[in-house]
Amino acid sequence: MRRGVHIQKLPHCPELPAYATPGAAAMDLCAARNVTLYPGQSELIPTGIALSMPDDTAALLIPRSGLGARNGIVLANLVGLIDSDYTREVFIAAWNRNTEGPAFDIKVGDRIAQMMFTPVVKVQLLEVDSWEDNGRGGFGHTGV
Repeated sequence: MRRGVHIQKLPHCPELPAYATPGAAAMDLCAARNVTLYPGQSELIPTGIALSMPDDTAALLIPRSGLGARNGIVLANLVGLIDSDYTREVFIAAWNRNTEGPAFDIKVGDRIAQMMFTPVVKVQLLEVDSWEDNGRGGFGHTGV
């Protein structure tokens, strides 16, 4: 199923997001500004795009596994969430989680994160006093 999401390419956008392969679940996002990330530093990096999504859609910003595994570059907020009513420029909160070593240079056009669209289910919370125990233990009861 495909949903229509409007995208605005801002003047400093190096490249529109795209799926890298036919089986990719998320689109790669590119940096729209050169940034040097020193160990322990985080920085908001512009992407040069803005989105307008249907009310029942959200976008998740997630790290690129290669950047994290090989270079220690992940998202400062671990996972970003873009609500359907946010229509300004998308920024990536990049973080160099390394505590020492060289700085990491991000250049305009580098793929620095991924954006995955997901449907949103709005629920109504129904307050209760209690419910019957289903037998499942507490947090972490199945082990590691």
